[in-house]
This record gives sequence, structure tokens and C-alpha cells, in this order.
Amino acid sequence: MNILHISDVHFGRDYKRYNLNEPLVDRYKILDGMIETLKSLPKELRPEHIIFTGDVAWHGLVDEFEEAAVWFKKLLDEMGMTGKDITFIVGNHDVDWNQGRKKHDMTNDSIEVIDELYRYRNVQYIDATLDNYNQFCSILGVEPFMYPVDDRMKYSYSVGYKDITSETGEVIRLLAFNTASLTGYPQIADDKCFLGIPQIRSMYKYNIIPKAKGVDYTIGMFHHAPRFLHSNETNTYSDRPATLLALQYCTNLLLYGHTESMGYPTMTKQSGGGTLMPGGALYYNDIHKHTFNLIYINAKKKSVGLMPYQYDGHWQEFDYISPKLARETVPAIVFSEEKYEDCCLVMTAGKLKKKIRLPHFHKLQDEGKINEYNNKNHIQRIFDITIKKDDTEVILDIKIASHKRNRVESMMEGKILAEFYNRIQDKEDFKFSVLDSCGNSIVEGKKFVYTTQEEYFDYEFLNRLSVFQNYFHANFYVDHYCDESEQVIMEMLDEIIRNGYSDRVEVDGKVCAKFTSAEELENAITQAKETGYVELHAKASPVIELFGARIYLGDCQILVKSVKADADNFKKKLDCYNEGDIYIHNFRIEDESEVYLVADEEKFIKKNLRYKEPQKLDVEQIPIRVE
Repeated sequence: MNILHISDVHFGRDYKRYNLNEPLVDRYKILDGMIETLKSLPKELRPEHIIFTGDVAWHGLVDEFEEAAVWFKKLLDEMGMTGKDITFIVGNHDVDWNQGRKKHDMTNDSIEVIDELYRYRNVQYIDATLDNYNQFCSILGVEPFMYPVDDRMKYSYSVGYKDITSETGEVIRLLAFNTASLTGYPQIADDKCFLGIPQIRSMYKYNIIPKAKGVDYTIGMFHHAPRFLHSNETNTYSDRPATLLALQYCTNLLLYGHTESMGYPTMTKQSGGGTLMPGGALYYNDIHKHTFNLIYINAKKKSVGLMPYQYDGHWQEFDYISPKLARETVPAIVFSEEKYEDCCLVMTAGKLKKKIRLPHFHKLQDEGKINEYNNKNHIQRIFDITIKKDDTEVILDIKIASHKRNRVESMMEGKILAEFYNRIQDKEDFKFSVLDSCGNSIVEGKKFVYTTQEEYFDYEFLNRLSVFQNYFHANFYVDHYCDESEQVIMEMLDEIIRNGYSDRVEVDGKVCAKFTSAEELENAITQAKETGYVELHAKASPVIELFGARIYLGDCQILVKSVKADADNFKKKLDCYNEGDIYIHNFRIEDESEVYLVADEEKFIKKNLRYKEPQKLDVEQIPIRVE
């Protein structure tokens, strides 16, 4: 099988908001040049599948993934591929650390805590900051990975496994590991990453590895290079095996990225284990060494060949001796699941009716007998919808998906579904059916069970949080009602949305002002003579934390009115002022001083009709707290 290995493309790195003083104008010349290079290859050398080992984006934000999706769609179209022909591994730059997430009491050395977090049953906590990444994968139509929990398969775009089949029938198993999602926790160093030994143990338990039946070759994939892994992942301590070595022993090939400085490509073979193969950055900046690799696998012979390319004004092949391996024909594998797209669950009881869209839905069979339908191959689902079927009845079971628990949107949808569920409890004419895209019934029944989480939160509270999320582009992790301090923050956000400002802020103690010109001193004298007060002004970009999410208020102003000042003090300084002097004055903030956090000055002025634009004294910083 022919595989294109690319990594680290960093869409968004050239955005003005990051102010990077680097040459960043040739991105599309380089990226589109790779596409043309691939198209020029003979058909037998062109890739059948693409593996991308992390860092699609720069800060994991929506607009970065949107731009990336356009280019990756072009890549697939030009190569005659679909989303099923590409696999993504999550990188540290794909994580959106503005997203709310559950707090974990851990440090780099909390090995037992981290191992517990890396169990497959806790994937929702690891994936909590990947909504934008998941949406990107979903838009492209990428096939998700599967992972086992309690004898059932769940789905993810960050961890698990999936099988791909070559044109000649070779079955290659891809294993995905997420080394990225802990790197944003402040107590976890970004060069102490984890693969997750519990996940490897689960794969052994369920015979996913090693030497699984019907699988010809196994590839492990992760983002961070081995030098960025925690020492417990590369060394054996006590009875905990070295994770990387354990993974190498059960794979034929390991692919990774996060090696922006990589020049010449390498392949490192472990005795009795798989080959390690890094991928350099496809794009970092205009002067960086850009690379991609074409990998040729003979799965039956367990052999691999490498054809690396590097960009130097144009894409060219390395002088790297590697065989173009002949491929052998083997029978195709028959899968035990049937997939449907664009379905709809319809539930009725008399005049009551409820619909839930099912973009992805599939049927599972055991020895030819249908025993379950579910939508767990839809990563962005809000509900886990499972329909179990036996000889006597068909049962519909719905609950909020584990990775969407404690999210505002899912809890609001859950409240609506709970209301419908309560209303149909005594209805004997209740029935449900799943319809395909043509309106034909796939499965139907009369029994419905709904497990709810959101009864602890009223709809008004959730709707209020939804307004904040939409306005400030946040995503909260709500596992409790707001405490007193959070209530104050919410009231402040209400005021900012409604009025463009808030007075629920305080300044502690003193504010330091630097006078660097005679004009500034004269301004202070004028204000102080008229009223005995001055007004202080500073620019700010406040960041507020609420329910695990960071809320960026943007470019704001801090305005402090009614600050006591002595005109004679400023006059003395002016009389002895020489050009180039800097006078420092500490203003004491008293209780009668008015402090405003202004996000929208136009709204602020309209709401304060008596307010006139003052000759404010600009200071570098005014430290505030929310009260």
C-alpha cells in the first residue's frame, strides 16, 4: 500500500493576531506545489491513503480549521480521494485551550492519575478541548477510530483504531494515540507527553493487537516525537512497562510529527519491533525545511520503503535509496457492520412528535444476526442513540454522549428531550422508527428508555450560559451551579453584553502613572484644578475564567473616575520639568472612585448621557478584580 505521510501544516500561523515577525507568504505556493508533485507521479506510486500526524491549526480555533478544510478538500479532490482516504492525529496546536474542561489534580509525576485519565472510559475528558478539531474532521468526512469500553465499541477522532484496505486487498490497522491534550494544563510540561499504557493494554485485552486476525500490517500514530515523551513512557519503572517500547513490539511501523527542525528523514528499527519514522513540517514559515514522505508498504512481507521529498524553491525527491515494492493480491475483508448516512429518528405518540437527525448511523451484526443499531460513529453527536434488538422486542435507549456531558448545548437539548419523554410515559401508542435518507424505515419499535443528566440545571440558567458562549465564543464545562464568585462574573458579562461596559470591577490600592511630557502634566493640572479629581485610563485585554473556559473580552478600556489629585503637586513638577524627564506618580484609589471596564465605548457613552469624553490620563496598566 502507498501512504502519503504529512504533518505540521499550522494553518493560522500567518494570521495578524499572532504578530509573528517571520516570512509567512508562500504557504499556498508550497502546499499546492506538493499536490502538483503528487499528481505528476506514475499511478503505481501515487498514495492510496494519507496520514497526517498533527498540528492542522496554530491555536485550534474555528477560522484556522475552516481555512485548513478548504485546502485539505482540494488535496483530496485533486488526488481522486474522499474523507475516508485520510487519517488525522491530533497535535498540540489543534487543541483549543479556550474550551472549558474538567479540572484534574495532577502534575508531571502523577503517573497513576494520568494513567487513569488515559483509560478508554475517560476519553471524554481528554477530548474536551477538541470540538473544533472534531468538527474539522467531520466536515471532511473522515472515518473515526474505534475503541473498546465494556465490550462495546465507541468512536473518536483522537484515539483508537481503524482498518484501511489497499487496492489489492491488504488490510492495514491504524492505531491512534493522543499525546497532545494534556500539554495545555499549566502543571504539565509540554515535553513530558503521554501515549497511554492503559489504551495499549485494552487493545491487547480485546485482541486488537498484536497479530489480529485478518490484519496484514499495523501502524501506530501519534504527534510528539519520542524525545518529547515522559520518561515513564520510554523507560520501565517497577511493574509499569515503557509505553513506547510496548507499542513498538506490537506494531510494524510508528509515524509521528512535531519535528519542525527535521532535515534528513530517518527510519529507526527496533529489534523484534516496529520501525520509527518521523514526518517533518509541511509548512512552518517560508524559509523552513518543508518535507513530506511517500511510504511504500508490502504488508505480507512486513517490509517498508521510504521516498522522502523536500522543498527548496520547488519540491524534489531526496537521494534516498528505497525499493518501490511490488504489491500482492489478497482477498477483501468482509466487515460486520452496515453504515447509513443522513438518517432521522422519529418518535410519535398521538399528536406528540420528536425528531433527531442522525448524520451517521450503523447496524452491528454478530454471526449474521442483527443485535444493535447505534450512532456512535458520529463523533459530534449530542446523544448516544442505541437500538437493541432481540427475538422478543426492540428497545430504544438514549442518553447524552459521554464527551458532550456537562456541555451547555447538550444539556439544553437534553431538557427538551426529557420533557418529551415525560409526556409520553402513559401513551400506549408511542412508537419510533429510524428512516434513511429516502424515508425508508431501517428499524422501528415501541419501547423507549431515556437516561438524563440535566435535571440538576434549570433551562433559564443553561440559556443564560448559552448566550455567553455565543457572544464570547466560549465553551463551558458545567458540573455545578455557579458559586458566589461565578455569579458576580455572570452579572458582569450580562452588563457587558447589554450595556457595553460593567462597573463590577475594583482596583486595589494604587495606580502608577508615568508623565513623560509637559503636555501630560498640564492635562493633569487642568483636571485637578477644576474638580480636585482626575480620570485614569488604560487599555486592557482581560481574560475571565468561568466554568473551566477562558473568556477573552477583547480590546477593552479600564476607566477610573473620581481619583483624588493635587494640582499644586503637578504644578511643581511642571515648573522643574526638562524634556526627556519621566515623573512617576502613584494615585491612591479611594472607595468613592468609580471603576469601569468598557468593552464598547459607543454603548458606554449612550448609556451614560451625562458622560463627556474627558481629557483622560493614560497609564500603562490598571490591575482590576471582579467584585
